[in-house]
Amino acid sequence: DLQATCYRCHDLRPLPGAEKAWEGFQLFSMNACDTCHNVDGLAGGIYGPDLSAVGSSLGLSQIQEAINKPKADPENSIMPKFGLSPDQIKALSYFLKSRMKESFYETPMVKRVRIKRQMQTPGKTTAKVPVTEGGILQEKKCLACHRFQKEDGQIAPDLTYMAYMRDKNYITDFLHSPRKRIPGAIMPSINLTREEEEEILRSLQQKNPENHLHGMNPKHLYMMLCQRCHAAKGDGFGMIQPNLANFPRAFWKNGEFFRKIPDERIIKSIEKGIPGTSMPPYEDLLGRQAVHSLVDLLFREFIRTDRKYKSPAPAFPQRPAGLLTGEAAEKEFKRHCSSCHGVAGNGKGPEYLKFLPRPRDLTNWRYFKSLTDEQIALSIINGVPGTAMRPFGEKISPVSLWSFVNRVREFSKTQE
Repeated sequence: DLQATCYRCHDLRPLPGAEKAWEGFQLFSMNACDTCHNVDGLAGGIYGPDLSAVGSSLGLSQIQEAINKPKADPENSIMPKFGLSPDQIKALSYFLKSRMKESFYETPMVKRVRIKRQMQTPGKTTAKVPVTEGGILQEKKCLACHRFQKEDGQIAPDLTYMAYMRDKNYITDFLHSPRKRIPGAIMPSINLTREEEEEILRSLQQKNPENHLHGMNPKHLYMMLCQRCHAAKGDGFGMIQPNLANFPRAFWKNGEFFRKIPDERIIKSIEKGIPGTSMPPYEDLLGRQAVHSLVDLLFREFIRTDRKYKSPAPAFPQRPAGLLTGEAAEKEFKRHCSSCHGVAGNGKGPEYLKFLPRPRDLTNWRYFKSLTDEQIALSIINGVPGTAMRPFGEKISPVSLWSFVNRVREFSKTQE
């Protein structure tokens, strides 16, 4: 705790005896903590708790625990787990412990002067790095979370192949408001000048022939493109899974799910991506032959069932003429669905934290716009193997089934 006391009075600069706390300040900046958190005079994030006086309310061990296990309290925290060593966590804790409500010997005027000085502290750098090396991505701290070429923050999706997967409109939308493209995304909006935005677009849209993956061994493709989210084991618990808005589909021994899904839909998910999620389109990067090789690999190594074998389609109830509406529809939805999906359909019902994958966000219009009414109905009838969504086919009437489909369309605003 002694290291933390130095910066309660002294300006943030290297000090003998406070080396760990100074290292913690540098880690705070390098790992883009200031993108989400506010600390008076140092950073202006608005997405996470204000840490300006965190040292007054939490002890050193509590701060370390919060960094090491961000989802322990609260359980629904969106803070990612950073790949920090125990020594780095301790150093970061020393710095945060120095953030106190009131300094020992500080008048209001002295405090204003100190904060002004800290805003120009040498810990902050504006040095430019060449764009060819992803310099703007380094400068804006994108690589504290994302991977780009050889740099990898190991927290968020890989941006190396973005030129083959996302167009200018998508990238621009995502930079302005990540949740506009992926509801529930934890990435904050980034404040960029027009020039910075254009520079990021140039970096991400620069196609490198060496990045083209046509004809590569499917095992190598899986490890390069898929395991980051779906895991090397194929169980969905990839390195960045905790930080994604939607749990990646599990392949490992999930034959029950994949036997019910037509091959065309699996191929489409890889080639076109899945709207409203982090699953990008790989069509241009891979080509049709590589996609088929990848699907063969998934069935052979993970799903462990013959790709050609599909379960027979279940009897499909026709849509009745009269469906539940108003209070009757709401009451039926609450009875069967709201404990997981929530009364508002946002996937955050009172029991949602019990399940992984989390319940589907029914307000995700991009996702549900890509599905037919029949596909939604089949998910209700059969359930979704590999998730907590159980089959309701024998528990509800055709009227309730199609009323639920209508309810999903209302939540997602995708009515025909």
